[in-house]
Amino acid sequence: MAAQTDQVTPTKEPTLSAAGSTGIAPADCTALDGSVTVLASDGPVEWTAALTDTADATGADSLSGVIVDPPSGSVAAGESRTIGIHGIYTGSGGGFELAIRYGGRSVDFPVGC
Repeated sequence: MAAQTDQVTPTKEPTLSAAGSTGIAPADCTALDGSVTVLASDGPVEWTAALTDTADATGADSLSGVIVDPPSGSVAAGESRTIGIHGIYTGSGGGFELAIRYGGRSVDFPVGC
């Protein structure tokens, strides 16, 4: 008989909080060092993180210097995971957003410059 493994349920509600030496909004976009922490308080959570440029005049190239680490993962109930935002943003439109997606939901964290 195969061992049973717990399945990660991506519909649980995590607690998301932002921090970092340069903050999330506003931030020094020439030296990004921020983070968002995912805390799975009431059950396991699977998540993904993506960057979206908020300026009409800037394109995808302005986000090429920004690193999200890690870009996806899972958190067991009662544990947390920090998503780092590092690098250089070269856009001129005031910033970008870090979108955390989980269980069909999305929460946007603005990174203002």
